Amino acid sequence: MVSTPTGSTAYNLSARGSIVAPTHSSLQLTPVAPHMLFDRSLVLRPDTEIRIAVLGEREANLSVDGRSVAVLGNGDVLVATRSDVIARLVTSGSGGFHQVLKQKFGLKDR
Repeated sequence: MVSTPTGSTAYNLSARGSIVAPTHSSLQLTPVAPHMLFDRSLVLRPDTEIRIAVLGEREANLSVDGRSVAVLGNGDVLVATRSDVIARLVTSGSGGFHQVLKQKFGLKDR
């Protein structure tokens, strides 16, 4: 799975990906249901080009935000890069990113 810091607390987190502050400019690559020793998320530079190739005879389903958008076959390559367009998001309340994390995940100050 490829995500941005904004997406790091959504499905990426449930796949054991890292939580990345939205002010951090990066891309994150997280394996989904890995069957190998390397099962950790990678936080990469924002200008990284991520290339994922389909190998073997089985097709792969490409999903974006939970919607199936394409079926990829043997030899197909998906290239993921950061967009030049920055998403502007509406926020409510105060406290910032870290305060919201503490509230939503039941974390306490020590």
